[in-house]
Amino acid sequence: ASTPANCFDYVLEAIRIACNPADADGDGITDIFDECDASDPRPRVVGSTCDSGVTNTLFPSGCKLSDLLARCAAERRPEKCVTKLVRGLHDQGILTSSQRTAIASCLP
Repeated sequence: ASTPANCFDYVLEAIRIACNPADADGDGITDIFDECDASDPRPRVVGSTCDSGVTNTLFPSGCKLSDLLARCAAERRPEKCVTKLVRGLHDQGILTSSQRTAIASCLP
């Protein structure tokens, strides 16, 4: 889309977005609100070594569990990041102990 040139163009652009919200990854959360607009479409969390069997949960932010775990890969110590993330999700009641273990065994 081009950059609006005047106030009227900004209003038209806002209406266009509101009436035709884009959802690049098809998760039901429009891109303007989606923190992860290119989420992994797979139904389960899959690591480099195996399929964890854990549902790739969609969070209100528009990020899926696999998106959050993928962020850990960019960390200096990815194993520590994964451990901290799954521990936190377990503590919040989002993951069971067996799901936590399954993810940790499939991801770095």
